[in-house]
Amino acid sequence: MTKEEVFSIEKFIPTPPEKPFYFGVTGLNHGHIHSMCSGLINAGAKMTHIYEPDEALLAGFLKKYPELIVCKSLDELLRRGWDVGVAWQDGRQHGGTTHIRLNLALPLSRVKEAFERMGRYVFNTEKHV
Repeated sequence: MTKEEVFSIEKFIPTPPEKPFYFGVTGLNHGHIHSMCSGLINAGAKMTHIYEPDEALLAGFLKKYPELIVCKSLDELLRRGWDVGVAWQDGRQHGGTTHIRLNLALPLSRVKEAFERMGRYVFNTEKHV
């Protein structure tokens, strides 16, 4: 397997998607976040939310993606998931001020369920389906 195959996010999302895949972003202070977002969008996903405490980074990102809903805090974004049963973890305890950890070491059916909940309830700005 090549390096490109290992790091290619597109292989994890059907193209075209069978149904919308919604996601949010946090932590713009690392360069690969832009390519990760582009990869997801190019694969048919819809980015809807952002949390970024650095106002300059946030402003630059919003110029490219003005439609994003801006969360006021990492806690707000975390709460959106917890309120609908997405058991993700605050990454600040691991040294990342804008990190969210999601444990994927579980059966694929549970991973799919978690991503379905995130798409339907956490990041979906359209009517819940």
